[in-house]
Amino acid sequence: MNLFFFPTADRVAHYAGDNALYADENGKGYYVLSSIGELKDGEMGALTEGQIMRRLKIFEMTPDFRNIQKLVYDFPVETVHKEQREAPGIVKMGDTYVLFSSGTMAWRPNQQKYSTAPAMTGPWSPWKNIGDETAYGSQTAFIIPVVGNQQTTYIYAADRHEADNLIDSRYVWLPIQKDKNGELRLQWIDQWTMDTETGEWLITR
Repeated sequence: MNLFFFPTADRVAHYAGDNALYADENGKGYYVLSSIGELKDGEMGALTEGQIMRRLKIFEMTPDFRNIQKLVYDFPVETVHKEQREAPGIVKMGDTYVLFSSGTMAWRPNQQKYSTAPAMTGPWSPWKNIGDETAYGSQTAFIIPVVGNQQTTYIYAADRHEADNLIDSRYVWLPIQKDKNGELRLQWIDQWTMDTETGEWLITR
């Protein structure tokens, strides 16, 4: 396993796995990463019963976006492997921050989940399922907001990994929808189109 660590002001080196950068409208930048622990004075810490347990962390970046300033949210450690999270994708929908993530199943597609918060510093809600149990054979990569003059559409832009031939991996792009209770939904659509001027989308097949 190749590990990458980066130091913060507290002289702790944090393991950085899958990660995402987010530039907030207030001018602040955030670095979201999947971590298995920290190095302090050369010793690995923050592990559960001596085992590697992956969890998500959110750091605020320095004003120039070139370094990490401080840890602002540390998600709980998940002891059940399939509940551990990676592949973060962050977006703001109205006044709510939404964080999408994947289970830690290597190249295998799995249930994607999302959490919401009023601020990047939390508190973040419990994870909720979105899409089917394999996210239609994909893993979160980015959430793309398309701001039109009629509406804003948020696109779930995901990787579809071909484990035996990664060069043939593809993308899955689907519009994120809301149900009558305001919960986010992701359904498979064979073909759809979007008007980037209005922000509206339409199923074409």
